[in-house]
Amino acid sequence: DLRSLTADRLITMAKTTCADQDWKVLVVDGNSVRVVSTACRLSEMTEEGISLIENVELDRQPMPNMHAIYFLTPSWSSVKRLCSDFQEGKPPKYAAAHVYFTSQPTDETLFPIKQCKLLLDRLKTFKVLNTEYLAMESQVFSLDLPQAFHVMFGKAKQEERSSMQMMIANRLATLCVSLGVRPIVRYRATTPPHSDVSEVIARALELQLDRLEKQAESSNIGLWFNSATEKTTFLIVDRCGDLLSPLLHEFTYQAMAQDLLEIQGDKYKYSFSGAGGQQVEKEVLLNDTDPLWPRIKHMHIADTIEFVLNEFNRFASENKAVGMVRGGVRELKEMAEAIQAMPQYKELVGKYSLHMDVVRKCMSKFNDLKLEDIATWEQNMSCHQDAEGKAVKRNSVTTGLSTLLVDKTIEISDKLRLILIYFLTMERNPQQQDNQGETLIDQLLGMAEAQHYAHLIANLDSLIQISTPASSRSSMRKFLKWGSKEKTGDVSYNISRYRPPLQELLELLTDSKLPIQSFPTVNPEDADAVSTGQDRPKNTSSELDAITLGMSTRSRPRTYMKEEKEEEGKQQAIRSPLIVFVVGGVTYSEMRAAYHVSQSLGRMILIGGTDMLTPKKFVDAIQRLHDELL
Repeated sequence: DLRSLTADRLITMAKTTCADQDWKVLVVDGNSVRVVSTACRLSEMTEEGISLIENVELDRQPMPNMHAIYFLTPSWSSVKRLCSDFQEGKPPKYAAAHVYFTSQPTDETLFPIKQCKLLLDRLKTFKVLNTEYLAMESQVFSLDLPQAFHVMFGKAKQEERSSMQMMIANRLATLCVSLGVRPIVRYRATTPPHSDVSEVIARALELQLDRLEKQAESSNIGLWFNSATEKTTFLIVDRCGDLLSPLLHEFTYQAMAQDLLEIQGDKYKYSFSGAGGQQVEKEVLLNDTDPLWPRIKHMHIADTIEFVLNEFNRFASENKAVGMVRGGVRELKEMAEAIQAMPQYKELVGKYSLHMDVVRKCMSKFNDLKLEDIATWEQNMSCHQDAEGKAVKRNSVTTGLSTLLVDKTIEISDKLRLILIYFLTMERNPQQQDNQGETLIDQLLGMAEAQHYAHLIANLDSLIQISTPASSRSSMRKFLKWGSKEKTGDVSYNISRYRPPLQELLELLTDSKLPIQSFPTVNPEDADAVSTGQDRPKNTSSELDAITLGMSTRSRPRTYMKEEKEEEGKQQAIRSPLIVFVVGGVTYSEMRAAYHVSQSLGRMILIGGTDMLTPKKFVDAIQRLHDELL
């Protein structure tokens, strides 16, 4: 469980540092506070003696009797602020400083510390924690770099691109150290002039791991404590390898909520009727800290509704409240009324109230925005066949789209997504013009009254040019179709037929069948290890227990409510994890695919990206691809 592993590292930092002090201050910066807040609850830090969390970037009141734990990214600005807390001629802000960096600082970054005598006199701890990533879920991580898409695929300057490459590699290396694995690094191979982003990042990661390993050896420190006999592979791909998946509407609970509702990260605000009938607004977290969330986040929305209703009825039948919901509730409206009639169970029913609110709003959006009609054509284009398995023709698609594009009740964002999907999957000759000098895409934009978004199509086309041969757009369509072949029995609903191509890669990778020619290793010596299944030599440690697959039956992810049987009490073997990283951002459908493959094939898969992508964020990123980076 990556999130628990990361939380343990942070909590251990708080617990073991100046343990003789009853209370201490935790000082963070804008980046490190995200690392802490994503992995830990505030109460967990408080239990270990953290009385206050302060931002190093802001002015703070001096606490000369308190010890301060500085958990900072090794940036020039954060180090300068650290030194300013112990500036000559001013009283020091704290009695002592315990400094932890999220990653390895450079000599240049450390120079101000070496020159700050007052800080050196009070410096009691100086360590590198190697946690410069966000542990979003048990198997999901993010580098929190939304600007990476623009820098790596747009027209950023070379120095900006090089700096971003090193930042990505550095943060990925801290993930490897946290996991205790020295992975075999592989990447998606391309040939010029197509994007080599995957290879560049992979080589930078290998180089950074070599540096960390040499530094650790010189200090007689063992970095790689995972002793699993199977290989650990770190596969790096980039967003240009699949531009389609981030555009599609997903109707599994987590993906749908992130797409349609106002959710900031995992923070969600909703209102409900209090005991006195007044409206109460509450901010909650839609993540694995919610007991229901791990069980329902990957369910199809229709199955989520059924599950929430059944769980509520089960709860009611086990409590005295059963008399207030005679016969059980059958729909969300009845459930809302039953919840209001049970004020004495406020805390217990709160979790049902939350998910009832989310589901109701998702279904309201689904109906109001005509998403069933929109998604039907999205699926037809993406799979190149309709729900009955019949091939769809280009003319029938354009006819179907025209009806939706002229509909004034459909939002412009959904119309643009349809046009982008058409451009990726159906358009054979995007430059072909009619007698009026218009391309078919021009006509579609005109129907949607979205002519001013023509640059969006041009930017998408520029991404296609670096991801697949310009002379053969059919190769893109072939790749997308390969990714959408769904196995019989996997589909519960016609608007959920497509599966992301990354799922196929994950299955091949897990079965050690991912072709070495298309996905080579950075280190040529690792090619044999990939084929034989042997890992690099590594140190052993009892900390191996930190990496386990053993999820309970209740918390297991599901795909479209397809139940997978598990023997009671069966223990999963501890195996070294597989790590997959998407430069440019990972989608919620790809996250779901990683959980599914992990569960079905019995191998821990960690998946992450430079950012967590929603369709809106992806379209915005394409739109601003060639803008000047602010």
